Amino acid sequence: MPETLTLYLSRAQIITANERKHWAQTAPVKQVLRALGFKAALSLPRYERVRLVVVVSYPDRVARDVANLQPTMKALVDGMVSGLDGKAPAEAGILPDDNDRYFVGPHMEWSGVLSDKPGRSGSFRFDLTFEALPPLPPA
Repeated sequence: MPETLTLYLSRAQIITANERKHWAQTAPVKQVLRALGFKAALSLPRYERVRLVVVVSYPDRVARDVANLQPTMKALVDGMVSGLDGKAPAEAGILPDDNDRYFVGPHMEWSGVLSDKPGRSGSFRFDLTFEALPPLPPA
């Protein structure tokens, strides 16, 4: 049975692929996203292998490209898998690792509707659905 988790992120917590910021500018945001991912993962089971589908709702009607939110999702998933600093024990996260052997996705799509926290100061809504997959045979 798939597990669904809903996260709300403010504009300040969004990292897009279009940004051309120096790594030092995005590092604090990535740390916050990792922490949010780590905290969210505490409510999830541990998986051997998983597919992640993410449905995003925007706080306004500005046209966007959902694929540009991949850096935001990468930081969240890193926190879910390897903790706040990437040094958590392997069994601490929801997966042994986030490489292709264990993790499929994230497959991201737009919901087509506004977030239920809309407006200029509203939040992006991320509905994350985790579907357990059978483990791959040894390579």
